Amino acid sequence: MSVKNSKGSYSVAKVGIFPTAAVGSALEPLETEVKPEKRGHTVPDAIMKMIRPMHPSRTKKSCVYTYDSPDHGTGKIVVTISGWLDRERMDEKIQMLEIERVLGRSEPGKVSDTAGRMYSIRLQVRNPYIQVLFGSLAVFVGGMPLYSILFVQSMDMASTIGFFALGAILILLGFFGLVCRGAYRLRWWHRARAEVKRRGDTMPFDLKVLG
Repeated sequence: MSVKNSKGSYSVAKVGIFPTAAVGSALEPLETEVKPEKRGHTVPDAIMKMIRPMHPSRTKKSCVYTYDSPDHGTGKIVVTISGWLDRERMDEKIQMLEIERVLGRSEPGKVSDTAGRMYSIRLQVRNPYIQVLFGSLAVFVGGMPLYSILFVQSMDMASTIGFFALGAILILLGFFGLVCRGAYRLRWWHRARAEVKRRGDTMPFDLKVLG
């Protein structure tokens, strides 16, 4: 299902909540529409923001989950969302939430999804080894104009400032945005993969070495 506004179109989904035991409220089902808060964000991410505090878990049926939370009681969540890719991604996100609960820690350095299912880019930024590799490459490329400024060529002031800014940005983004992020989440990533294998479960996209 989709709706359209003056700025274009975006997807929305329906989330049905069917409590079996509630906390401080009547056992009345609730159905609401959920859509991304900002352009470029995804519907599954918007749904997860809503239901994450309910501690949802997968069932044998796609996009049908149970929940058990001290603050929300127990019950069932039914997500109606268009497109098999978004349905698959929704199940993967719930699986990642289950893993976080088992490991006792949220995924460090988590990367938000990009609307449009940009698989290759998202793969590269989720594998911590590739994060470190790409970050190191960015640092190397960023160091080239700085090296030229300091040791090789004499440039006019405007060019010097421009090249210095470009090199500094690449180094900072590469080191702090990718190298540090990858190193920070490396141990968690391995523990999460081991938990999936221990369960005999399907490896979610976020934990695959290669897509």
